[in-house]
Amino acid sequence: FQHAVDDLHGLPPRSGKGATHPAIAALANGEGRHIGKGNESVAWSVGNHIVKRASPVAYHPIHHKVHDDIRVINKRAKDQADLSGHFRKAGINATPTEYHEHEGRGYTVQPKLDIDSTMNDAQLKELGESVKGMHAQGYEYRDQLQAGLDDQGKPSIFDLGTVRKGKTQHSEKDDAGSYRNFTREHGSNRRIHDTGFDALEDFGG
Repeated sequence: FQHAVDDLHGLPPRSGKGATHPAIAALANGEGRHIGKGNESVAWSVGNHIVKRASPVAYHPIHHKVHDDIRVINKRAKDQADLSGHFRKAGINATPTEYHEHEGRGYTVQPKLDIDSTMNDAQLKELGESVKGMHAQGYEYRDQLQAGLDDQGKPSIFDLGTVRKGKTQHSEKDDAGSYRNFTREHGSNRRIHDTGFDALEDFGG
């Protein structure tokens, strides 16, 4: 119960002692800025990092299962970090994600991305290739695309919480629509095919 209360109020760790990442220690020392609560985690901005703590309380508890077993939610956070590593080895632009446990809670730490700048056509096309790469690995994204630019100006997908194995033609179309919406938000009028990103050259790349 206390875990849920802490997360609903955005409370940081009680102590930085024993933290295995400096950003988690800094968060415990009051150096973080609370960003908000998502479906599976509570997040803070800490220096050049984004720190998320796996949470048993869903942002929409009516639509998402509320877990009281910390082991379940910790494993979910670790699985996301592992998936990020798997994708990166496959050449997919996923944000590097580290998993740590502190005070019995699971944390992920990522480098902070630039989510305010508008991506150019080359960056948007590279991002589309990464979504296509997820499909090639048999995964579906199943959400609005969440991506930013790293410190080298490369597009990077930072939220893998909804990614699941078991891509279907329907989910490919959904992901294509999500990607299309993302490109429009960045001022692009390029069109894509709904089925599997099979004609990225139509983007003008």
